[in-house]
Amino acid sequence: MTEKGTNTMKRKLICLILVLTLVGMLTACGLTVPRPEIREGRFNFSITYAIGDEVKTLSAVYVCEFDGTSWAIEGCDYSRDWKDYVEGDYEGDTYSAIVGTTDDGGDIGLFFGIYPEYFMGDFTADRGAPEPFVYVSYPENENGEMLYFGDPKEVEELYGAKIISYEYDEPVENRFVMFKYK
Repeated sequence: MTEKGTNTMKRKLICLILVLTLVGMLTACGLTVPRPEIREGRFNFSITYAIGDEVKTLSAVYVCEFDGTSWAIEGCDYSRDWKDYVEGDYEGDTYSAIVGTTDDGGDIGLFFGIYPEYFMGDFTADRGAPEPFVYVSYPENENGEMLYFGDPKEVEELYGAKIISYEYDEPVENRFVMFKYK
């Protein structure tokens, strides 16, 4: 082998070692994210609300499950991921339900205010206890924009919708440990 060929091989080997080292360092950083000891939970909640003179209660179960870790580019750090969903009989999604309509074609919604970090004792999110609110939304207008009213006083004054009371199960007291892989 010529000296030129040997130098080319050395450069390729050095580049390969650098790439493998960099990949190994970035991958290993994810191992330092503490894993929760309690990995899933079920939490009852109920929200009593009024629309005009009609009072109703929405009750459901909020389910949270640990879903591993991921790299967050904006924070340049690894974080814990959670899957969550709501079991209940209502029209809506994980975070809200449509509970009525307005006379002018809007939907009256109930935002649950829930998020898995709170209930699973992962207080890195630092958002505080969940608090529901009512809102009104209208279908997209000709510009593709959705009109939305979320100020509780405004929604109550204009549409007669308000939260009367709510109850959420307490969050778990979780511990987070290094190198727990199950």
